[in-house]
Amino acid sequence: MQMLNSFILALKIIFVSFLFILVRAAFPRYRYDQLMSIGWFIFLPITLGFSFFTSAILYSFNILLSTNNILSTAVAGTYFC
Repeated sequence: MQMLNSFILALKIIFVSFLFILVRAAFPRYRYDQLMSIGWFIFLPITLGFSFFTSAILYSFNILLSTNNILSTAVAGTYFC
């Protein structure tokens, strides 16, 4: 049983190593200015849009301002006491 577990662990290590090498070889390396550009022009608008979308959904279903939900009672400290 010990030998089988060691063999399975070795296979997992080889698989993860192969996957890491494959991903590293398949995707290009970005320069610092390209990373900054991706962060400012792609990730920031996506994040802000998702934040506004989530707050609009919470507001439209009256979850954000409700006093009887888990979030408001947990923030007030009465849910976990």
